[in-house]
Amino acid sequence: MNEARDLKVRLSSDSPVYAAIVGPGNETLAATRDLKQAGYDCIIVDKEHSLVNPETVLDYVRAGKKLGIPILVRPEENYSDWRCHLDSGVSGLMLPLVDTVDEAARAVDRALFPPRGHRGYGLGMSPFPLDGLNPAEVSHDELTGYVNDNTILLPQTE
Repeated sequence: MNEARDLKVRLSSDSPVYAAIVGPGNETLAATRDLKQAGYDCIIVDKEHSLVNPETVLDYVRAGKKLGIPILVRPEENYSDWRCHLDSGVSGLMLPLVDTVDEAARAVDRALFPPRGHRGYGLGMSPFPLDGLNPAEVSHDELTGYVNDNTILLPQTE
């Protein structure tokens, strides 16, 4: 599906990219549909400033995969345990309070699989990161390469 990879390409170009930031209290499928129809390129679930639970994040992931719009999470802290969100199928992270190159490099190292990083292998816990790729038919290197290509990290300096 490559929605996240395609968004990364747009982010690296001169084209504008529009993101909606959401919190709790929305009907996730309807909100996702409405935001996509309004022209947003991705949705960021804000866990830094709101009390969004993991089940709501997963509901947004399901809706995003169904509707073809990348879902990112802004975790509570840039050093918090956010890898479970990546394993659930979010397309990426907007990491708050990334103030140094070392902090950004550490985030890349934790978010990407080898050889680009040192992310632990959690694929198979959720079908969403693989976008329908069958682990029984696709090599490990192809799977992790696909996930790496479709993982977005947006460091946020505040």
